[in-house]
Amino acid sequence: MRQKYILILPNAQGSGSNSALSGKSSAYLLDLDPVMGYLSAFYPPVGRPAKNQVQIIRSLILMALQGFTSLTAWVVELTTDSLLAALIGCTPDSLPPLGSYFDLMDRLWTQSDASQQTGQKRSFPKR
Repeated sequence: MRQKYILILPNAQGSGSNSALSGKSSAYLLDLDPVMGYLSAFYPPVGRPAKNQVQIIRSLILMALQGFTSLTAWVVELTTDSLLAALIGCTPDSLPPLGSYFDLMDRLWTQSDASQQTGQKRSFPKR
């Protein structure tokens, strides 16, 4: 069963607060479940399956909307705020660990085209 998530974005005519969860706001449906089809190319077909990638992407979007610039501070905030955790699709005790954020970003931004197609990471730079 697919879950639906509502992300609250600030209205351009809001109250001047930079919190995405306060003031006048508009709700938009944010369904990132189809993104796993794209992300599967970045992971090997064997071994432990990737999990929480959709929640991590949803979390990064909410992090930007909340004005956080430190990923470490954001993960700490998620552990203390059950509403934010619920908005990304987790409970405070089942959040993706900080290392998973960096792993996903590493896979998306630093892999070569060849390794993206095979889903394998290269251990050492090619000389």
